[in-house]
Amino acid sequence: MRTWTVINGIALSLCLWCVSNTAIGQSNPSRLRVANFIERSPVEGIDIYLDDESTPIATNLRFAEASRALPISVGEHRVRVVATGGTPQQALFDESFITTSDSSYVVYAARTPGDTLRGIVMARWLSEPYPERTVLIYMLHLAPRLGKAHIDFKNWGGDGSAQTYTFASRASGEWRRYPVPEGKIETDIDPTKIKEFNKFSTQYLGGPILTFIVTGAATDTSLAVYELAELDTTEQRPVKKQRRRGEEDGAVRFVILTPDILNRTQEEAAPNFGGGAGASTAPNVSGVFREAMQVSDDFLGLLRVRSRIYEGIPTRELQRLDDTIMVNKDTLYTYYLVGTAKDSSATQVILHSSLTARPSAGKSWVRLLHAGADLGRVDVELRYADGSIRQILDLEYQAWVDYEESTAGVIEVRVSRAGSNQQLLWSSGRIDEDSVYTLIISGIVKNSSMGINRLSDLDMNAQLPIPLFTATVGIKEQQEQTSSMKIFPNPSRDEFAVGYVSSGRGEDRIEVVDLFGRVVLRREVGAGIVGERLVGIRTEGLSSGSYRVRVIDGAGMEVGSGGVMVVK
Repeated sequence: MRTWTVINGIALSLCLWCVSNTAIGQSNPSRLRVANFIERSPVEGIDIYLDDESTPIATNLRFAEASRALPISVGEHRVRVVATGGTPQQALFDESFITTSDSSYVVYAARTPGDTLRGIVMARWLSEPYPERTVLIYMLHLAPRLGKAHIDFKNWGGDGSAQTYTFASRASGEWRRYPVPEGKIETDIDPTKIKEFNKFSTQYLGGPILTFIVTGAATDTSLAVYELAELDTTEQRPVKKQRRRGEEDGAVRFVILTPDILNRTQEEAAPNFGGGAGASTAPNVSGVFREAMQVSDDFLGLLRVRSRIYEGIPTRELQRLDDTIMVNKDTLYTYYLVGTAKDSSATQVILHSSLTARPSAGKSWVRLLHAGADLGRVDVELRYADGSIRQILDLEYQAWVDYEESTAGVIEVRVSRAGSNQQLLWSSGRIDEDSVYTLIISGIVKNSSMGINRLSDLDMNAQLPIPLFTATVGIKEQQEQTSSMKIFPNPSRDEFAVGYVSSGRGEDRIEVVDLFGRVVLRREVGAGIVGERLVGIRTEGLSSGSYRVRVIDGAGMEVGSGGVMVVK
């Protein structure tokens, strides 16, 4: 059987475009590819013959495989589709079409309504102009069992909103062209029916020309979307199968460690996650110093992230940062915004961690990041609950050491100037069993914001402040040799102890303050004792959360302060 395919008037359109846009003698040679998308095919593979040639241009094309691109002359042509090993006279079907110059043709061997086999011919101009940072998508319906297809695919824009493109096809064999901004693309087949196996996801940076091919049936899990890329033209290869949404994906989150961004209503850092410049997966989120954003997931492949740091109302942009990474499946990528933004010295440190690997039973994993912008090189000592010590020498700003398995319980972190005994920070806090943490040296000297933060790399479902370890001795107090305090947790008894040096000037008091600045617990300490004091504070009356603990002597002077986390 010989048929003629009219390609939506493309021959006339091509000629008009070539006359107006391409100089004589400068057109690109046309090319041809063939792809096998015959559902429930009577044969395992197919060979392709062009015109009356006796040698096939492609052999043993399996389902969802495409041939390499071959040059093709201008004029009338015919492809014959034969079972692998057969002769042209035994063709399953043939398809004829007309080619013009400067064009790319793909013949899709497919099953169409009426249970007939035929070739669907798609063509496009090789010199077709389209905007930068744009992905050109052709949506092709090759699923006869699906019937009429209503397909929405969304592209996430830089303002956090999704632009929806709708492809309402009457029958298998129809296609349509969509230029969309680069970024994350989600495909929902028959979106009025909430079925997870109808939803697919991919992402691209600008430049690719893709054909999305819908196959299978909505009544089972055979429904699929394939992606034929224009650049995959040099060899015969399988067509990429688009992954189902939420499967085999990676994730991204954003952590703010810029200590000059302190006030949410005035100064914020807003990240945009997406496949392209300004593209994002969800409405933009913003946060403040020592805050971790909720995780954005469903990524795989190249990802560009833009961070916009701004202050004031109306907002004034301080700095903009761009990074591009390759997101792998089952991996979390954490963007740490470090440095100071108001002098445009902020930068991003990107660390990755596994979403599936876990420590041994009863153990924890701990890694360390140096994000203290003006601390310089430091030596760090980690003292674990089992008495083991991990020493990290000469750790520079923005550097990190990878995970080490450790015993759960209280861990002490001691930070000193590299190569000296000058102690910069001292903190202690609890790490739980079967957990994964990043400990962060954060803050700067000049605004006394230094501390050790504990970030869970497993608890990622909400935007949360990153808790400080319980006690911090800062550089200023060390250099001036003033009084300080330490906090010693005792989780087994709902209690912590406060250690400090009393001046003996009247009655001391210990206050516990919540995140809103309210004093929620006060303990008076008897007067007349000069020297070291150790006072126990019960926590059964406190709700779970972070608190600030301060010691005030009888003269009204603050002896010291630190943070504590209460977990019920």
